[in-house]
Amino acid sequence: MNKYFRYLLLTKLQKKAAVYDTVKSSLEQKGFKAEDANKPIYGGTISIPGAKAGIEVKCPNNPIINGKYNVFVQIRPGAGASSAGINAILVYCEAGGMASAENTREFGNSDWLKKQLGIIQTVLSKKFGNVSLGKLAVSSFSGGYQALGNILADPTINDKIDSAIILDGIHFGGRNKPDPVGLKPFTDFANKVKNDPTKKMVVLHSSVDPGTYASSTTTANYINQNVGAQKSKTDKTYNGITPASISNVGGYTAIQLFDQKDPGKLGYGYDEKQQKNQHVQCAKALSQIMSEYLKDWNT
Repeated sequence: MNKYFRYLLLTKLQKKAAVYDTVKSSLEQKGFKAEDANKPIYGGTISIPGAKAGIEVKCPNNPIINGKYNVFVQIRPGAGASSAGINAILVYCEAGGMASAENTREFGNSDWLKKQLGIIQTVLSKKFGNVSLGKLAVSSFSGGYQALGNILADPTINDKIDSAIILDGIHFGGRNKPDPVGLKPFTDFANKVKNDPTKKMVVLHSSVDPGTYASSTTTANYINQNVGAQKSKTDKTYNGITPASISNVGGYTAIQLFDQKDPGKLGYGYDEKQQKNQHVQCAKALSQIMSEYLKDWNT
């Protein structure tokens, strides 16, 4: 390579670098960040079928990051997963009904999840070539907890799960009496992420007292004690609500969004209407929880 050619090549590269720096600086001044390029755009251009009835799959137009794709599974959908800004294929699962029985029957095993992951792999491989699963999260709201617990208890899928998010719904046990057997999949996973902060488990709960069975507060307190997580105050807010407490150790976090000892919170009394409001507010926190705890998924 002669000197003049080298000179021309370097000059061209320097000009390109200068243009890049100028554009990058301009975008940053307008509030854009480099990682924004990997934020999902759910435009419906990639269609992925559900593995069974009751499943809806939403795939971003740009699901691949460094040859990997992420999957976020939600049993009983919360609110706003697609607006969390986390690049993930969203798998919504809903069997209907008011309690956990229907969702446990339909989704309380790992067979359908393995099949769904296989379908996703097939579709994306055909479109993008040599790609593979990156991160996998499983989540539940309300009556989806037992199905999620059954999945966590299955060693054939557990090691693939990077994160678990439970929104106001773990009810194993009687009133004020948590059931250690029913809670074991959750305490086991909590202890796993406690020792591996690259994995996450978030339990967000209300102060609703369901009466005859264990409340989400009772079960969260039991998990906290099992992993040695101490409650503390926080200045974070979720939907404009400052949690009563937050407990954290390693990759495990429990967020008590409401406290019955503070009946003046939000100006509501603790009647049935307020309890339903608490339950709904926990569901609405999903997108913020995802943005906060799964933010590394976009890198």
